[in-house]
Amino acid sequence: MGKKSRKKNTNKSSNDDANNVALNVTTAFVFSTKTIGVDSIQFGFAFVETEKWRTISQGQFLIQFSDNEGKKNPNLFLIEKYCKKADIIVAHDLESNSIVMNAVFYRQNHINGYGYFSNLIVDKQQVCTMKECGALMKLKNMKAKMKETDRAA
Repeated sequence: MGKKSRKKNTNKSSNDDANNVALNVTTAFVFSTKTIGVDSIQFGFAFVETEKWRTISQGQFLIQFSDNEGKKNPNLFLIEKYCKKADIIVAHDLESNSIVMNAVFYRQNHINGYGYFSNLIVDKQQVCTMKECGALMKLKNMKAKMKETDRAA
């Protein structure tokens, strides 16, 4: 029987990256999830300062629910750390991504006083790029329709 292949973490960060950010700098935790089958989540993130959008840390990793053999997943501690440090939380379809991460925290027994993932971000400024871009796309479409109406007249 062959060994299971596992995707390696591609985190480009040190444990102190979030701690080394100046106090007066606004930071954002930008993340995305992708469900892979019924027992895995692909998670990607960037922790950035928002003045010049400089990346402080970034990475991606696979979270497998079957990996929970009585020990905590270190990647969830990393997610928790960056969520606590960030001023702004950004995701495309933030509501859906939060639901996925709530399930991950629950299934991995990663409670740590906050309970669910959504409790980590409740007091943060939240930006859903899906909703924000939706308004922008409506504006573009409205301008295009106005041009068509002008041409027809």
